[in-house]
Amino acid sequence: MAIEVDVFLDTNILLRTAFDQPAQLTDESKASIELQRRGYAIGTSVANLAEFACVATRPVASNGVGMTVIEAQRRIKVFEDHLAIFSESLESYDLWKQLVALYNLQGKSVHDARIAAIMLHSQIPAILTRNTSDFARFPELTALHPDQVLRGGVE
Repeated sequence: MAIEVDVFLDTNILLRTAFDQPAQLTDESKASIELQRRGYAIGTSVANLAEFACVATRPVASNGVGMTVIEAQRRIKVFEDHLAIFSESLESYDLWKQLVALYNLQGKSVHDARIAAIMLHSQIPAILTRNTSDFARFPELTALHPDQVLRGGVE
């Protein structure tokens, strides 16, 4: 049975929700909460959780967060408990290869195509991300910025 998800959370959203204090939520958390309040089902992927662990545990001096492995695993468990988690399949891998070739992607945009392929294969129409331009090349997807969601710009 397929899991229906309306909005996919990008890693940059996961990273900015991981450090919320109860009295002071980030815009990323507020946007995620607002989407759920409006009835949208949200999810992410194994690939994004792995990227989260990479950045979260990398030292601050190396453009990371400096979280311990135990702290990162604890936060990943929270994501697992509250989000639908998607993994890659051979079908999404084939779709990824098609996207890379179709859009002649190189460098970081190859990773974005991986996320797009997982979303397209899983029929997830939108992504909540701070980097909307990274997903603009995929006309099948809608890239939502947290500010857009908080201003009510989602139907």
